Amino acid sequence: MKSKIDLYKLGDGFHPDSSAGPLISKVQYDKVNTFIKKGIAAGAKPFIHEPQKREKGYFVNPVVFCDVQKDMEIVREEIFGPVICVGKFETEEEAIDLANDTPYGLGAAIYSNDGGQCIRVSARIDAGTVWINQYGVLSNQSPFGGYKMSGIGRELGSQALSSYLETKSVLWNVGEQAYWPL
Repeated sequence: MKSKIDLYKLGDGFHPDSSAGPLISKVQYDKVNTFIKKGIAAGAKPFIHEPQKREKGYFVNPVVFCDVQKDMEIVREEIFGPVICVGKFETEEEAIDLANDTPYGLGAAIYSNDGGQCIRVSARIDAGTVWINQYGVLSNQSPFGGYKMSGIGRELGSQALSSYLETKSVLWNVGEQAYWPL
C-alpha cells in the first residue's frame, strides 16, 4: 500500500500526471483535516500521514489509518477526502457485517483472488457501487449512487434519466360495461 501511496501525486486536477487535485473548498479541507485529527485522538494509528500545507489550494495528502475500531468516527462517517481506514476481521461474515454497520452506503471495494467470494460478498454489501480488485473507476453505462443515507437516485447509466421523467399511469377499461367500485 505504501508503494502505491508514494505514486499518488497531488496537483492540477486536469493534468494527466496528477492523481488528484485540491479539495473543493476550505470548508471541506477543514472538515477532512478535523477527521484526521479526531482519528489520531481516538487512537487510530496513521500508517501513512505526511501533513503538508501548500501555499495555494486545499490539498490534503493521503492518510492511511490502521488499528481502527468500528465505532471510530473516521470509520463510520463519509469523509470525502484522501483517507483510508484499514481494519481487521477474521471471517467473511465479519467483514460483511463491518462493511454494512454504517448509515451510509455510497461505495465499497473488495480485494480477493477468489471469484466466488467476490460474488458472494458484493451481493451482500449495502452499497450503491461495489468495486472488485479496483476502486473509483466509473462507467457511463453503470448507474452510480448510494444506499441508505448516501443519496437518492442515480447518476450515469439509463437509470439517471428517471429523475427527468414524470410517470403517468392510464388505466382504461375497454370492455362494454363501465366499472365503478361503488
